[in-house]
Amino acid sequence: MSKNLELSDRIIRREDISTTTIDGELGMMSEEKGKYYTLDFIGTRVWELIEQSLTVDQLVVILMKEYDVDRLTCEVDLIELLEKLLKEELIKVI
Repeated sequence: MSKNLELSDRIIRREDISTTTIDGELGMMSEEKGKYYTLDFIGTRVWELIEQSLTVDQLVVILMKEYDVDRLTCEVDLIELLEKLLKEELIKVI
């Protein structure tokens, strides 16, 4: 899956990933891969948002409202995070 994400791509998290929150950070366990992952508070917020499917652009708009960040920085950082999650098969594009 080397496809680069686009703003129009619709993202949703995988339902079979076990999660727990510790001190505002999300810990996730992929039983399939036998790996444990953590997300900082912004990554945790993204994870919460993609419980329902959203486009990358919708996520950018929400995060820009919630955090003091310009659009370009938000897009670049969000796509980088989502591509990492996609590579680890924690989310999917629908």
